[in-house]
Amino acid sequence: YEVDAEWADLFKNVMNQGVDAIILGSTESMEAKVDLIAEARNKGIGVYSNDNQVVPGVIMNSTMPNGSAAMSLMYQIGNDYDWDASIGFATAGAIQVHQERVLPMQAICEVYANLETLDTLDALAGGADPFTYCGDQSKTWYQKYGSDIDGVIASCDAFAMPMAEAAQQYADSLNPDFFCAGIDGGSDAWSYIRSGGFFKYSYAQPFEMFTHKVFECIDQIQVQGLNPGD
Repeated sequence: YEVDAEWADLFKNVMNQGVDAIILGSTESMEAKVDLIAEARNKGIGVYSNDNQVVPGVIMNSTMPNGSAAMSLMYQIGNDYDWDASIGFATAGAIQVHQERVLPMQAICEVYANLETLDTLDALAGGADPFTYCGDQSKTWYQKYGSDIDGVIASCDAFAMPMAEAAQQYADSLNPDFFCAGIDGGSDAWSYIRSGGFFKYSYAQPFEMFTHKVFECIDQIQVQGLNPGD
């Protein structure tokens, strides 16, 4: 689905089809979805999260410690830039894991004297296409700050990549060591990094492993008949 307003109807649709399990991945505003999740559970449907968050009714979530990942990425960038940089951050405000990734990095910017959060954008504020929104908004940053912005860090690679592409259009006015960074990893991210452009960092998450563990849990509970918590 393209916008969160469609979520409830789609959830009801699959619930009414009598499925055995529903997997929710990186879902916005999970706290607002508790009632429908409870309705699904009352129908005997297992509800699971994958790279998401746990709210009442969700049996389990499989993800990495996103705050720890963010800090590893931030310390690598900090060391590479001698802890002296002005950074723009892009996140998805209504998705918990995205906040877990960005807020710790911004906290580090507050305790290092020569690091600063120059600006922040919410990728979900622009409507249906957060990726284009990130690219467009980053252009306004590049026009506004020029060489005063040393890099941008996004809560996922899919936000960071269009910001890196936009930076190519302003290469003459940006610092030659300008960087874009994200979290997720995978073939697209490695291809971008190998190309030698502005996209220089990605923290890889083992998404296949997350998914595998969710399906192991579904098998144990829905097929083998274990109770949640066993």
